[in-house]
Order: sequence, then C-alpha cells, then structure tokens
Amino acid sequence: MATLGNGSSCLFWLDNWNGHSLSTSLLELFSFAKNKHITVQHVCQAHNFHDLFHLPLSEEAFLQFTQVSTLVQSEILHDSEFFFWLLVKDRLSTRNLLKRKRMALDDYNCVFCSLQTEETLIHLFLDCSFSATCWATLGLFIHNLVDPFATLESFKLQIQQPFFMEIIVTMCWSIWSLGMMQSSGMFNPQFKAASLFSEENLLKLFFERRIV
Repeated sequence: MATLGNGSSCLFWLDNWNGHSLSTSLLELFSFAKNKHITVQHVCQAHNFHDLFHLPLSEEAFLQFTQVSTLVQSEILHDSEFFFWLLVKDRLSTRNLLKRKRMALDDYNCVFCSLQTEETLIHLFLDCSFSATCWATLGLFIHNLVDPFATLESFKLQIQQPFFMEIIVTMCWSIWSLGMMQSSGMFNPQFKAASLFSEENLLKLFFERRIV
C-alpha cells in the first residue's frame, strides 16, 4: 500500500489504492495512458487531464475517465468540458466514429429511436426525436440540422443568458450519459424527457458537473 505524501514517489496507475491498482480496475483507460508510470504529483499538476491520454478514447475508456476524474484535484479540466471538446472535434466515440475506426458492433444505429438511423453526432444530439424532446423541455428548438454551429448560435439567441454554454454543455452531457446507460440496458428512452430535465434535475446537474 502506497503512502501518498506529496505524490512525488507514488505512481498514479501502478501503486495500490484500497488494495488494488488503477491499472487493473480501469484497464481500458490505462491502455490509453501516455505515461504508464506517471506519479500522482504529475497528474495533479497537469494543466489538462485529457492531455495524459491518447485520443480519441473508446466508449468504455471514456466512461472510466469520468470515474477516475473524481480522484484528481479540482484544478484539472473537468470531464464535462473534456467531453464537449471531444464533441466539437468529432472525436466523441459515437457508433458512427467506431464504424469509421472499423470497430465491429452488432448495431450502429441510434440508441434512442427506432428509425434505424446511424448514430452520428448530428443525429444523436440534434436530429433524434428523443434529443429534440430533451432540448424542447428547455424551450429550445432546432431549426438547422445542416450546420451544428448555426444551431449553437440559435440556442444562444433562444436562451439569452450569459451562461448559455453551460446549459448547452450540460444537456449534451446528459444526452450522452443517458445514451451510455441505454446501451447497457440501464435506461429506458420511453421515460418522459420533461421529468428527466425538470428545473430541479437541471440545477442538480449544474452543481454535479461544477460548470456554473
């Protein structure tokens, strides 16, 4: 069992934490780590946590990333911001991206709807009927599916608040998280979006994601 101290001699991945190492409990994420022998001190001093990994992450590695991010200090870029960076760069592991990377899946279609439509970024976050309903619970309506950046500008005008990006990032994060839950059978998309994204639940998401 390692003694943390200032972290300079404690290995983030390879030393034992509560009887096991992160390299074994987070094996998929560990496979993306640039430095397998990095110390805790260097992890906490990293300007951007995602810089410690080879990108893009697999879906399983990203899920593990969200788990391990709670272990690092708050000055490291938070996982919701990293997630949105991946989204904007089209490096988020949608089923379409996994298909382009020649990863074999049983199904490349959207996890939410029954339209047999491939799960692209635009479909998942904007075109899918479930996602559109989620945005509508905030009074946001999508007018342009061709240019996603025009949609962001439209959302900005519809929200008319200085923290409009926080609202957009939180909703995108929520849709993605629900998609992962649906893939694992933990979420039923027939649940009403209005109950999922009530004012109370959105406030909870804001504080949990620490982006306001």
